[in-house]
Amino acid sequence: VCSSDLHNINNLNMLKQHSQRVSSLASELGKSLKMNNKLIKHLLIAGKYHDIGKYLIPSDIMFKPDRLTKEEFDTIKKHAGYSYFLMKDLNFNDEICEMIKHHHESYDGTGYPDSLKGKEIPIGARILKICGMIEDHKLIAQNDKMEMYLLEKTLSIIIRDKKTGAVMYSTVSKPDKSSN
Repeated sequence: VCSSDLHNINNLNMLKQHSQRVSSLASELGKSLKMNNKLIKHLLIAGKYHDIGKYLIPSDIMFKPDRLTKEEFDTIKKHAGYSYFLMKDLNFNDEICEMIKHHHESYDGTGYPDSLKGKEIPIGARILKICGMIEDHKLIAQNDKMEMYLLEKTLSIIIRDKKTGAVMYSTVSKPDKSSN
């Protein structure tokens, strides 16, 4: 086994651990928002598999240590659709698949893959986005002080967006009755 293979295995393990942590965070957030057990279970599953499509992205792009080109980033953005279609092919229910597909949508419509806006974005996808941001910030933190700074930055984005009505606002407020 060469060193690049070991590096790729390590990166794949990091992806798996990231998804497990997002899954746990999402289900805990769902519980704290007093969502019903079915939605909490769906958050747990969707969190675990939300990035499964990243396994289909070429590793030289997915794990590139340098800044990505626009084309490379466009390739990585395809993971949400790949994840969606993989889960559909495995006969997961539509609610879970939609959470997975839209976990990179932004409340102001600037996200991907479908540029959904506001309440068009499934509540579960909005929760996965927040949990992914928190997890990403924890992942890049090199020490506790940096982790706290990045967590505060994530929370300030949520608070800022609550003021502007963009990206995260409805995730931190009580979900629609139709989402429960």
